[in-house]
Formats: sequence, structure tokens, C-alpha cells
Amino acid sequence: MGGSKNKIFVTALVLGGCGYLGRHIVEAVHRDGAFASIVAASRNPSRWHIPGVTYKICDITDCTQVLELLDEVQPNVIFHTVAPHPNANYQVQYSINYLSTKQLLELARDHNAVRAFICTESAKSIASESHTRTTPLTEDIAVLHSLSSKTAPYDRTKGAADVLVREMNTPAALGHNSERFEEVLLTAVIRCLAMYGRRDSRISAPILQVSNTAATRVQLGNNTAKHEWLYFESAAHAHILAAKALLDDRPRPPNLRVDGEAFFVTDGESVKFWDFSRKLWDEAGDQSCHDMSKVTVVPMGLVVAIATVVEWVLWIFTLGRINPRLSAGELRYINHGIWWSIEKARERLGYEPICGTDEGVRRTVEWYKKNKNKRCAILLPKNCIEVYASPWIHYQ
Repeated sequence: MGGSKNKIFVTALVLGGCGYLGRHIVEAVHRDGAFASIVAASRNPSRWHIPGVTYKICDITDCTQVLELLDEVQPNVIFHTVAPHPNANYQVQYSINYLSTKQLLELARDHNAVRAFICTESAKSIASESHTRTTPLTEDIAVLHSLSSKTAPYDRTKGAADVLVREMNTPAALGHNSERFEEVLLTAVIRCLAMYGRRDSRISAPILQVSNTAATRVQLGNNTAKHEWLYFESAAHAHILAAKALLDDRPRPPNLRVDGEAFFVTDGESVKFWDFSRKLWDEAGDQSCHDMSKVTVVPMGLVVAIATVVEWVLWIFTLGRINPRLSAGELRYINHGIWWSIEKARERLGYEPICGTDEGVRRTVEWYKKNKNKRCAILLPKNCIEVYASPWIHYQ
């Protein structure tokens, strides 16, 4: 598979291709034109179909279904975007995030068609805190959660899966001239954070729903922490760049390797949590949202204390079966922020954000205004306050 700028690869398979990020990746791969065939797999691929894309039913926890899908589709590259809701219990997180990812990697490695595997991972897999830093966090010093970490099940299992994906990489696949790829697999991880944009029901829509209401006059915490954001199309773009790099046989020096590596991707600029919210409100026509004389600032310590009590009460009375919609950990994230460097993605993938945060907000609000009354376009969560207060959650 010699390298070529205009190379037409055979088939791209997007697992979770009807999901939150997955559909954007499917659209981006379709627009890019580098793949002759695109397959989107989902447990229920019944909506948001794109002409020219093939849709298949597949439950990634079912080994037989996955193997049958690989045999039928014969993909060169797999984009793995599937993840459960972060509030799901440990058994669900472990089964989908860890065991299913491990199974996918093994099946992909042993399959004669699959050469590359790109996995979407989350900011929640990172144990390193940004609020104590004077420079952006880089991949080489980032500490990941493990299955034994004392943190939420989602965080633990996503961190462990991140390691699994990179450890499964087989450098021997580089320069592999055969058309069969059993026992070889090139892998990469794209680490995403608070994603927003068209069809966003998790961050933008809940925030925009409260524009021009009293909710915009309340602020939790002092709004000093640096936060990063990621426009959906930029996230999808990074995945495609990683796929092309892994499928390209041209040799790379060690300092530019992509296989076996993880990459932070963001909009490339820091915007504080409440500043981001106010950008959305302002673009939506809430002209008074910047008047801080009318804003009540609630001490974060008080809110975290209340959330902690609620967590313990739920744990005691439900034996951990029910998790609060807004956890103390999520509130601490708002208070501590996240600050990543994307220089590695720039240097090795050629990544540049599709647009900056201001333009991303403008495009998001423009789409929202046109589609807010269309139920099929925006599927809001039942409790908008949950997501409004914690948009950092990585829903794939």
C-alpha cells in the first residue's frame, strides 16, 4: 500500500456511526473522498442516514456479530467511537469501554483486511489536573486512570481502554507489503473533550435553552480556570488524519510516529467555562448576559458539598444503583478546568482546527436557530440542567 496523497483506500468502518460523534465522522469521511466505501455500524441505525453510506446493525459486545460484520465489510480502517453514558454503572462501563474494546482490537488484529484502528477517547480518562499547571498539558506527561483508580467507573475504564489500544499496536505492520494483515494492526487514540456543534444535544442545546432566562444570572464558582472546547467537525477531521497517517506506508522518523500514539485535539484556544456559555447566549440574542452586576456567584465549595451529600445519600439508599445527574467530580472539573496542548497533533497529523471557538459558536447557534423546533434534529436529555452544568462529559 504505497503512500499517495490522492490514495483511494477501500473501506472505512465507523462503529457508533449513528452516534453523537460517529455521525460527524461518517459525514467527514464521506466528504473527504479518500475511501471508496463507508460503512456505519450501530445497534439501531434507523435515523440520520447519509446517501452513499452503508448502514449495518451491530452490537459491539457480541463477538459473533462483530466478526460477521468484519467478514462482510472487509474494512481497511476501523473508527471506534462507541461508549456508554458516563453515569452508567461499573458493569456497563467495564463491559463496553474495556472488554468490548479489547475484543474489537483482537478481532481487528486477527482479521486479514483490517490494517488500522482509531479509537476515540475522553478527557475523563486523564488523571492529570490542569489547574495546577502553568503550561498546557502534553501527551507525554499525561497520567491516565486505570481500572484500580479511585474515581468514577467511566474514567477508570476509558483510561484502561486508552492503554489497551496503544499497546495493541504492532509496528511490524509498517511497510507490510502483503494485502493480508493477520496478526498486524496499527492503532492510534484521539483524545477529545467538550464537543459542541451541529446536532449537539449535550452542551449547546441545553445552554441555549436557558438564554434570556434567570438561569443565565447564576454562576457556579469564580470562573478563573482555563477550559478547552472542541468543535465536532474538528474532532472528525483529526480522526481522518490519523487514519490516513496509519494507512500511509511512507516511513516516518520516531519523533513523527502516529502508530501507537495518543493525540489531544481541541479548538486550539482556551475559553473559560462561563465565558463559553455567555458566548452562546450572546450569539442567541441575550444581550444582558455579560452584565456581571446582575449575576449571582455561588461559591463552588458550597455546591460541591451539597453534591457530595447527595452522592452519599443515593449510594446508601440505592446501593450504588443510581448515580446523581450532577456529581461532585463534574463540579470540580468546572472549577479546575482543562488545558491541553495540541502541538503533537499539529506536528504529526497535520491537524488544525476547522474553526476557532468563536466561529464554532456562531455556526452552532445558527444551526440551532434553524432546527430547534425539529424533534428529530435535537434530542435533548430529560434533565437539561445536568448537561448544562457539566458539558465536559465526552458523549460519543
